[in-house]
Amino acid sequence: MTDKRTVIDLDRRRNDNRVALRQLGKSKENKSWLVMGNTFFRLETSEAKSVIEKDQKETDDQINKLRNGMKEKMEKIYDIEGKSMVKGFDLQPLNAEVKAMLPEMKWL
Repeated sequence: MTDKRTVIDLDRRRNDNRVALRQLGKSKENKSWLVMGNTFFRLETSEAKSVIEKDQKETDDQINKLRNGMKEKMEKIYDIEGKSMVKGFDLQPLNAEVKAMLPEMKWL
């Protein structure tokens, strides 16, 4: 349950970062204010973007790690209860290579 709550909090943070990046993209200012913890910084807009993008990547990595951990924990719970794992629970999205091949395939 705590992992789920953490994922929700990280997702909110990711959304806030996305909004900030969008606003910085619209900004015509050379310098922008950035808040980190309880401290305000005035940075070059390009540098502020790179800091936020780095935080965005780290947040995405944390979310993915927690989600994978939640899957493993669910497997353990099902194993302890003696139930079989739900089919399709461990599906992964198609990668770009497979997506590129889809239009070439002929479906009957």
